[in-house]
Order: sequence, then structure tokens, then C-alpha cells
Amino acid sequence: MKLSSYVLLLSFFVIGFASCDLCPGERPVITFENDGICNCDVTISEGDVRHVLAGQSIEVTLYPGSYDLSANCNSAAYLNDQLSLLKQIACDLNADWSVSLELVCGDDHIFTVN
Repeated sequence: MKLSSYVLLLSFFVIGFASCDLCPGERPVITFENDGICNCDVTISEGDVRHVLAGQSIEVTLYPGSYDLSANCNSAAYLNDQLSLLKQIACDLNADWSVSLELVCGDDHIFTVN
């Protein structure tokens, strides 16, 4: 009987903790806009790379904290090797982009990456 009450208490604790959110309101949102002719690889954190296709944008919802964001839009980026040689050369003229920022709940940022 005592074991079952401990299991029940532990399950309530796990369920309560799992439903807990770090932001009481909206989580931070970043929009990456790419108005160029080259695709861009946007690195959000180690191992988290998002592809922003030419002429499109993506919206990423993150957790509060510090981030070092960077974008690579050169010919080595996602599918840019399939562009014409002239467009690949134009992609290689793009400067790399990076920014460091601290995100808090409710933040909304828009970055143009190309």
C-alpha cells in the first residue's frame, strides 16, 4: 500500500513537471527572411541548422536564453550547388552573417540573412 502511494505521488510530480513551461506567455520567435537568389544555412545552435530557401522565410520558436546565430549563403549552402555557375559565383560574394542575442519570453525578431 505504501509503495502504491509513492508511485502515485511520483506520477503526479512527473505529470506536473512535464506540463511546466519556461515562459508564462509567448516563447521567443525569430523570423529569418531570405530575399536573395541563394539558399542560406542558418545555424541556431550546435547541430541545429535550418535551411532558408531563396525568396522565402522561416519562423523559429525558441526558449529563453543566449544564442549565437549565423548564416551561410555561399555556394556550399543547401542546394546552391545546383544553381548555374553564374549564380553560384554571386552566392560566393555574400558575406557571412552572424549575431549574438539574449532572448526572453515574448521576444519577436526578424533578420534578413541574404
